[in-house]
Amino acid sequence: MFYIKLKTSNKFDPDISEYQLGEISFNKFWPQNGYYALLKYIETGNETVLNKIEIFDDKLAKYTIDSFLDKINGLYIAKRT
Repeated sequence: MFYIKLKTSNKFDPDISEYQLGEISFNKFWPQNGYYALLKYIETGNETVLNKIEIFDDKLAKYTIDSFLDKINGLYIAKRT
């Protein structure tokens, strides 16, 4: 599972989907609400917000926005049901 949070926020609960970007399984990326929030942040292009984003996985490995997007690049993005 990949997670997202703002560096300036003390709030984080891994069980809440807003903090979950999604997970890779069966050569697919299964997005959660945090993924769609990230896309909105990228779309707005607000550098102040983008620079405050932290992305990490369940082993606490950190990713930049670009390295996270590279990691899921080429994977099928599963549709939400």
